[in-house]
Amino acid sequence: MAVQLKPEHIHLLNQIAKKENMENFIMETKTMDQEGYLSRIVLVTMKDGRKQLDLAVKLRHSTGFQNFETAIVYKVEIFMYETVFDVFEKFTRNSGMKNLTLNVPKYYGRHELDCLVMENLNVSEYRLWNRKVPMNSEHLSLVMKSYAKLHSVSFAMKNKEPAQFAELVKGLLKCRDNENLQAYADFFKNALQAGFIASKGSARASGIMVKLQEKMPKIEEIFKFDLDSHVLVHADCHPNNMMFKYDSSKNPLTVSLIDWQMVRLSTPVLDLAYFLLTCSSKNDLDNYKKYLKLYHDELSRNLTEMSCNPDEIFPYSQLELHWQKCSIIGMYTALLVIKLSLFEKSEIGHEEEGGDFYKQFSIDQINADEYKKRILDVLFFMEEKHLV
Repeated sequence: MAVQLKPEHIHLLNQIAKKENMENFIMETKTMDQEGYLSRIVLVTMKDGRKQLDLAVKLRHSTGFQNFETAIVYKVEIFMYETVFDVFEKFTRNSGMKNLTLNVPKYYGRHELDCLVMENLNVSEYRLWNRKVPMNSEHLSLVMKSYAKLHSVSFAMKNKEPAQFAELVKGLLKCRDNENLQAYADFFKNALQAGFIASKGSARASGIMVKLQEKMPKIEEIFKFDLDSHVLVHADCHPNNMMFKYDSSKNPLTVSLIDWQMVRLSTPVLDLAYFLLTCSSKNDLDNYKKYLKLYHDELSRNLTEMSCNPDEIFPYSQLELHWQKCSIIGMYTALLVIKLSLFEKSEIGHEEEGGDFYKQFSIDQINADEYKKRILDVLFFMEEKHLV
């Protein structure tokens, strides 16, 4: 269904065109196929004969959901684009980091809390991975390096400019004022429900799910583990939240992380476990230490460039400890996010605004057999590595 831009959104786009010195332009719009869960995306092209501007307009659900406050997550994303990324770039430039950019979409502006405008990365030949299929090693490696870069800036700023980093954290927490913490309990409850359904017929998988359920009351403790090593994390590692650019041989060259609505202060393993457990094949999961080492090598290189000592700030032994203590968080997220990743387009977008956000997860999924297979792979991995 086509989404109509409101007059205030058209006004914002006109202001953006004016800043880009465009005159007498024509505007074309196209609603993206439904792939988002908290937003609608309208692609906008503006042309004036001299130049062309290709934009992605991100529109918030007007009323949100009874157990998911979309206004809060939009505040977070706006804070990232309007404050954090600029502060990070200035800090890395002053600290001597050679490759400055975090490679996020260019931000053009917003209207209140209901509309954000970014560049359309498709025009720059960035593409989404097929979300229904686990990523291959090349793509996994690129994303792990990207998370290392993101986390390294937090680590370095905490080390060299602690007051400045504290101000960023304060601003992020302010975005989450009056957040309904029941939403997290609902997430974990629905994740467990999905996991128990998928594990039916396998006594081993069902037993692991019981262990996972028993650990749920300790989730708050896990989030508080080693607070001195917490960083700003992406926290939304769904495969649709990363876009890849390729060379002429179809090899991935770079990745752009998108959708910054869930950012929080947390253990770096929140990103690493969420991503690896959600987006990896069984074979790559079994080789997870290769990816942890790759991440830490990149983290260390970036910290060294910023005149920080990685062995003092976050040695590999500490990363291993975080993985052992905290990777179970990724198991909970995988239970729902893999389900989301396997939805057909006909199954997306039927949740009612103002209603229960998690109702969509109770449908009889078309790709239920593949979901069961993927979940059992992750559950058995967690048990074999003594993580649950």
